[in-house]
Amino acid sequence: MRTLLCFIFVSSVLLVTPQSVLSVSPLHNLCLLLLPRYLRLISKEYRSTVFKGLTDRFAARCKTGNAQKNAISIVWMEVVGEVFLSALLEPLLGKLTSGELLNFVRKTQVEKELNKWKRRLSEIDAVLKDADEKPITSSTVKIWLTKLRDLAYDVEDVLDEFQTEALASKVRAESQASSSTVRKLLPTCCAGLNPSAIELNMRTGSRLRDITTRLEAIAKEKNELDVGIMAEQRPKRVEKRPTTSLFRESHVCGRDNDKKFILELLMNDDASNLEYSVIPIIGMGGIGKTTLAQLVYNDESVKFDCKAWVCVSDDFDIPRITKTILQHFGRCEDNNLNVLQERLKDRLSRKKFMIVLDDVWSNNYDDWTALSLPFSAGARGSKVIITTRIEEIASKMGSVRAYTLEGLSFDELESYAGVRHSSFTSHRHDISQRFDVFYKMENLRTFLALAPYLLRFPCHHFSSKVLDDLVPKLKCLRALSLAGYSVEELPNSTGTLKRLRYLNLSYTRIKRLPESLGELFNLQTLRLRGCRKLVELPTCVVNLINLQCLDIRDTDGLQEIPPQISKLINLHMLPKFIVGEGKGLGITELKNLSHLQGQLKIEGLQKVNIRDAELANLKEKTGLRDLALHWISNFDDPLRNERNELHVLDSLKPHRSLEKLSVTSYGGTEFPSWIGDSCYSKLVDLKLLTCPKITSLSSVGKLPALSHLSIEGMDGVKEVYAEDFQSLETLYFEDMLGWERWLWSDGVNESSLGKFPKLSELTLINCPRLIGDLPSCLPSLKKLHIEKCQGLVLALRAAPDLTSLASLQLIEISGLVSLHDELVQALVALEDLDLVRCHELTYLWQDGVDLDKLSCLKRLLIAECEQLVSLVEGEEGILPCNLEVLTVQHCSNLGKLANGLCSLTSLRDLTIRSCRKLECFSEGAGLPLSLKRLAISSCDSLRSLPDGMMTMVNDSDCNQCLLEKLSVAACPSLKWLPKGKLPKTLKSLYISWDNQESLPEGILQRDARETSRSNLEHLTLDSLSATSFPTGEFPISLKELAIVNCRIPSLPPLHFLIHLTRLTISGCNELRSLPSHMDSLKSLQHLRISDCHRLDSLPERGLPPNLTSLQIMNCKISLPMSEWGLRMLTSLKRFSVKSTIDVDRFPDDEGLLLPTSLTFLEISNLENLKSISRGLQHLTSLEELNIFECPMLRFFPSEGFPLSLGCLRIRSSPLLEERCLKERGEYWSIIAHIPDVYICFIIFNIQVKGTYRHSFVLGCNSVSDVHLCGQTVLYKPVERPNERLHLKSLWIAGCYAFTFPICRQISSCYSQQ
Repeated sequence: MRTLLCFIFVSSVLLVTPQSVLSVSPLHNLCLLLLPRYLRLISKEYRSTVFKGLTDRFAARCKTGNAQKNAISIVWMEVVGEVFLSALLEPLLGKLTSGELLNFVRKTQVEKELNKWKRRLSEIDAVLKDADEKPITSSTVKIWLTKLRDLAYDVEDVLDEFQTEALASKVRAESQASSSTVRKLLPTCCAGLNPSAIELNMRTGSRLRDITTRLEAIAKEKNELDVGIMAEQRPKRVEKRPTTSLFRESHVCGRDNDKKFILELLMNDDASNLEYSVIPIIGMGGIGKTTLAQLVYNDESVKFDCKAWVCVSDDFDIPRITKTILQHFGRCEDNNLNVLQERLKDRLSRKKFMIVLDDVWSNNYDDWTALSLPFSAGARGSKVIITTRIEEIASKMGSVRAYTLEGLSFDELESYAGVRHSSFTSHRHDISQRFDVFYKMENLRTFLALAPYLLRFPCHHFSSKVLDDLVPKLKCLRALSLAGYSVEELPNSTGTLKRLRYLNLSYTRIKRLPESLGELFNLQTLRLRGCRKLVELPTCVVNLINLQCLDIRDTDGLQEIPPQISKLINLHMLPKFIVGEGKGLGITELKNLSHLQGQLKIEGLQKVNIRDAELANLKEKTGLRDLALHWISNFDDPLRNERNELHVLDSLKPHRSLEKLSVTSYGGTEFPSWIGDSCYSKLVDLKLLTCPKITSLSSVGKLPALSHLSIEGMDGVKEVYAEDFQSLETLYFEDMLGWERWLWSDGVNESSLGKFPKLSELTLINCPRLIGDLPSCLPSLKKLHIEKCQGLVLALRAAPDLTSLASLQLIEISGLVSLHDELVQALVALEDLDLVRCHELTYLWQDGVDLDKLSCLKRLLIAECEQLVSLVEGEEGILPCNLEVLTVQHCSNLGKLANGLCSLTSLRDLTIRSCRKLECFSEGAGLPLSLKRLAISSCDSLRSLPDGMMTMVNDSDCNQCLLEKLSVAACPSLKWLPKGKLPKTLKSLYISWDNQESLPEGILQRDARETSRSNLEHLTLDSLSATSFPTGEFPISLKELAIVNCRIPSLPPLHFLIHLTRLTISGCNELRSLPSHMDSLKSLQHLRISDCHRLDSLPERGLPPNLTSLQIMNCKISLPMSEWGLRMLTSLKRFSVKSTIDVDRFPDDEGLLLPTSLTFLEISNLENLKSISRGLQHLTSLEELNIFECPMLRFFPSEGFPLSLGCLRIRSSPLLEERCLKERGEYWSIIAHIPDVYICFIIFNIQVKGTYRHSFVLGCNSVSDVHLCGQTVLYKPVERPNERLHLKSLWIAGCYAFTFPICRQISSCYSQQ
């Protein structure tokens, strides 16, 4: 807690990112990450309005625009001397009066020094309390406060050392008095501690005396400054700190280039033809806009007749701003705006002026116009500087281009020793050089890796040097977060971070924590959420006597809690407890954890007896809000006893403040009475899951606040009592195999049925015996999901009150032939209707059904209904009039769509997929003109498409289709598209089927005027049988073009496609050359050419010059790679080449083959490649390198890989195996620093009958699973010595001819067919 106060109130917070590698980490991320997590753990007396005021202010400063990439954000938090000054020293004084600390240093020289500190700090604290309600305007006082802040850090560091040693001594003493078992948990560092040893460790007190000397000097300066007298009365309301033109230049570093640029603008009188020019400076909050403005304002080279500085802030008060400007030129007492502006105009007349408007928030252009009226009187060359976070303000007010202030790189900082807190955005691959600057931050307290998005699994990598070398050197660390990195283990040196309070390893690959973790006696928070590979916690974790938060949520591999967890009596957060067997592992360990709050999940309750359950004392844990009770899922275990489990559950009765309760795999035949007891007035969420022996449900309707109820796997329940659920909002039933009916209050009928006034969602899944009616009183029901409930067909006919129902899902409902009239008439508010796997459904309804009640229906999905013949029974085929989205898929017997389809004036999206008997859409009817998206695929019998989808020459605009996206694929009976031209509105076209005899009109145009009128942006032509394109040109509007699996020997001209950004040519085996003049495609960024086996050359004039991504794969290009002109592609970032070149070394030794701009390089299937050359070192921006299926590859460059490389993946290169062995291989030293290395050596050649042959990789030395599905394959391992296959399980599915000769080490094999 005290550390937190220092963290918040003391000093500058530096959010840092090294140049060209780190992104800006917005300050609000730091607030959101640290403050809420710490505040949840601190005591209530500190959680006052002080914190609310601070956090509100802190957050307000963080509201900013988009952060700039590859930058660093420096934020000087001038909280000290601004708000809550007295809080600066309170934590230190608290430590100095700590009984444990005083006892530890009693009768030593240390005690004398600490007493001096206490006296002086108490005197200073008294002055600060007096100044706490007053603004600090003096720069001298601010400098004094900065010194005090730095000293406070050093004082706390020393006190922390004493406190840590005192804790270690305490643990040692307790260990000596306990059993030998406990003694084993004591870290070796705790042995032999005594105060005299501490004094020796403090270098004979020199450090103490130095701090005492500095403290005396600061106290003396305090008397001279008389802080309390200088300060004026502070307003009660916390406001933004006004800025001034005054600052201390010695505290500014790294802004020389920015200052130079702004000065050039100030000196350039020709920057604008106006009387004055406005220079906007924009950037995120705290990045240094005001500081930059102060630098140029006070620069001696700036020569203006008059200057003025105004802090505008939130309130763009024109009279106030005008008056402030005037006051720079003389006294002004008027408040009338007209008078003020007239005077300002006179003062500025024919004078060259500079005005700084700092921290502008208003984007009202009229206000700016009114304020700036007097400025026109000034002389040419006058300047107005505006600092703002909002780009819109800069664009409205600025007369020159806004200067975007980016963050500083570490190289621009002059001093690192004063940096205390650092956060940075983690990247996918963080090389070691990114962290080099941290070695200079010897006083760093906070090292936080912030993910740029919500983490759910490890997705970032860094060099092992960070953990092994850097982190142990940061001895002052209080907070360390490595969340999201693929960390597998922590080094033992982690235990040297004695001051650590916060350690976050969430969503890492950590398996075990080191025993040295037990030496972190100050640790308060340990987060391991989402560490799914974590198998155990060290036994020494119980030594962390200050631990308040142990977050082990989502740790599926963790099967046991360390013994004697009850020692952690300060624990507030323990979301999971696993009952073990043996001393110190039972549920009684929860007894002393009286501060637990939030979530608690108890697993392994089958091991608990009644007495132990009572001793767990859950009913006294008032802070618990979410309780989950889990038994093992094996109900055949002979040790399980129904009566025992009933009494255990009864003894685990929680406190009445509980809000969520979940009971899973409970083996009793009934629930105890407390489940459903009305005294649980705060319980809003109840889950009763997989309790198959329960025969009747408790009366949960008495829970007054219950909003969400889920019941699953209650096979023994035959009747569910429908009670009054006044608060219930969602009700979920699943796998209720024995449930037969709802039970009404009189046991016979629904005459006094319970009410569900607030129920919005009702889900019934796999309740095969349920019959009868649904509850009828459902006035608020919005969503109804019924699945595998065959007996509810009749219930759907006698529809309940569904007037509010917006979504209806019927899945696998046997006996449903059509929707009954009564149901249709009841769905007056229905918007979404899903009918899935209703195998007896033949049509939706018959002609003549009044569909006016379905006027709200917007979306209709029909899928996998095998007997569906038509959408509507009858010739008219009327559908709901306001339908917007219609999807019909996998309905194998559907012969036609409804004739009324064309009358749907609101239909915008139509998808027909895998309806193999569908021959036409409707008889004599087209598509609605409102349709914007049409997708048709795998309709084998479809012979024609509606005429209305094309545009005829004589059509008026009002009769033309508005289609924007058209996709037609795998319809072998379809020979052509309807007559006419493609609609002018069409933006995306995908055509893929073998029998297409000609391209639709409008794709290629002879008339240039028609080409320019098209709006087509995305075009894919796939598997066309035509052997040539007709004469003409593609639409000039194209942005993406893909030609795939076509038989054409040449392509139409492309050079005029000035908007084309992506081009894909794949599987065109007859293609012999690419179009000429491709160098004219200036906008093209992505080019992929693959599987064009006859393509043997590239365009003579070269490739498009601005490519950022290039893939050339499986082409037989005879032109030497050195003549491809790749070096000239200075924007190229990603390059992939596969089976296209025949080389034994790659790249060239001189490094002249590839552009240095490359960040991603992939080479694959180069059968003769033997070595990677030293030329790779010239790719100084390379971040990822993939080398796949190069079986002869044997050598890496002796110089190693580029320092920028963050990811190396090598697959199917067995000759490298021995050389890359960890710690032992000769190449290990040149790859060990790379954050992400993945090398696979085990190769299997796969022969897929009748198709092709390729290599298949099982894994890297140790394989846990292999999945082979849906192919007829023959596997044969490559013969090579020292096979290292350790296959644990093999799953084979759908592989009809399968042989696997190397199965000797497989422990389990599963086969299907």
